Amino acid sequence: MRQSPLPCSVHVGPAQQIPRVVHQLWMTLPGQAGGRDLEPPHATLRAAIDAWRRAAAQPADCAWEHRVWNRSSARRLLSRVSDVSFLDGFERLERWPEKQKDFFQYAVLLHIGGLFADVDTVPLQPPGVWLKEAARAATSAATAAATAATDVRLIVGLEARGSPAEASAWRWAGTTQLALWATAAAPGHPVMARAAQRYLKSPPPEVGSWARAQYDHSIAMGPGMLTRRVDEWLREAAGSRLAQLPSVRHGGRRRRRKAASAAGDTVVFGIDGLGCGQLHSGSHPCNATKASLVQHLFFGGWKPAIFGPWSATQEESGRRRRRRNPGAEDWRLPALALMAHANSAGIDLPWSAIPLFFSRVVPFEPPLLPAPPGV
Repeated sequence: MRQSPLPCSVHVGPAQQIPRVVHQLWMTLPGQAGGRDLEPPHATLRAAIDAWRRAAAQPADCAWEHRVWNRSSARRLLSRVSDVSFLDGFERLERWPEKQKDFFQYAVLLHIGGLFADVDTVPLQPPGVWLKEAARAATSAATAAATAATDVRLIVGLEARGSPAEASAWRWAGTTQLALWATAAAPGHPVMARAAQRYLKSPPPEVGSWARAQYDHSIAMGPGMLTRRVDEWLREAAGSRLAQLPSVRHGGRRRRRKAASAAGDTVVFGIDGLGCGQLHSGSHPCNATKASLVQHLFFGGWKPAIFGPWSATQEESGRRRRRRNPGAEDWRLPALALMAHANSAGIDLPWSAIPLFFSRVVPFEPPLLPAPPGV
């Protein structure tokens, strides 16, 4: 299943081991549309996917393949891999689409390789720029160490970096957290293999558990898992720690931070590479820095009934951040907890009925991000 790189007219720096293919996954929620695979119902997501399609085609002489997977095609892929437990693991997570997405992301990058981007992200640069910037970082690191440049086989980026108090308030997995909404890897990379195997060995959250517990599980097994496995790999393969890399260590300090750091076969972009437009970690607006590669819209499309009578209208911009500021009251946690407990008792509580239980709650709506180019 190894994807052969497409021909390119320009090749600089270390050999590229990451196939030029962009993967995305959209799955209709279980129980909807009679199990059929449909396009995203929201215009924002359809526009974001189309933005990746157009970005993948640039430049024409070095185009990337763009694959949008759905539940059916994901199952077909996982049924063909040598380890039959991958399909079983995917099916076991059907009740939690966000966890299915994370597991499939690890699996598809392990078996095919390429760049995986969530459907609520928008490319600010063509994906080929990822490889060029990664090669530049690897070459710079090799020059500084007076060694030969190592082939780049894993590209990740910082999502969050702060104090323990900030990590607790923002509900990060730790004081350093990598972004899972966009990653790139060569097929067979140990980080993806270990993350996928860890997912297969870990039990899913209990059905009907509190929404906070389900959220924490998603963070721990999503960006938290990626962060731990990358740190483990850097210690093993390069004798370094993730938190020691200049692009991570200096956070938002503009004068000292690096756009990207390389260690072994891994390149880690700083906060503005994949985490621009956030309200923490020294992140800058996406249109205020040339280092930005991706903008995450925080659409939260995998969350159950995120759109409803209390949210913005369905066609309103998906650029609203779905994470709360520290100290702000978010109505969604108690609402989702109520739905989960009702479900565990065999009661199908529709989202439209939730305002009857929380009629005095005013929904918290965070500020808008700047509009990404072309959307």
